[in-house]
Amino acid sequence: MINKSNIALIGLVFILSGCAGDGQKEAGDTSRHYQAISVVTPGVTGAHCFLQAGSMSYTTAANSRVMVRRAPEAMDVSCFKGAHMVGHTSVKPTVAPREAERILGSSRDCDSCVYPESVHVVLAIRPQSVEKNNIRIMQ
Repeated sequence: MINKSNIALIGLVFILSGCAGDGQKEAGDTSRHYQAISVVTPGVTGAHCFLQAGSMSYTTAANSRVMVRRAPEAMDVSCFKGAHMVGHTSVKPTVAPREAERILGSSRDCDSCVYPESVHVVLAIRPQSVEKNNIRIMQ
């Protein structure tokens, strides 16, 4: 025989299981707003990189992956090694035409915005660090 307290308990279990399912769905939905990017510095190991897109910024070691938020803005990537080597580049995301009108000119979430999977940054010796074809140690 089912009494009122058992019905209330069963109802509570259904409500709580429904909440847990919504939380998992929401967490899965937010993962589509991010993507992994590799920053590569050809010929240079041990460099450190900063990535900036809109108000979001990230740091990573060169030749490794970093998770970034998909956004309609161009991403500026700056890498350096020590005080003498530096490099910069900027990459633009591709945007699906169906979403382009909605997000361009705003910083809204962009499900279809995709940055290149690999960003190459060429590092060069800073001109200030070179004196008469010799590297001068600056302090």
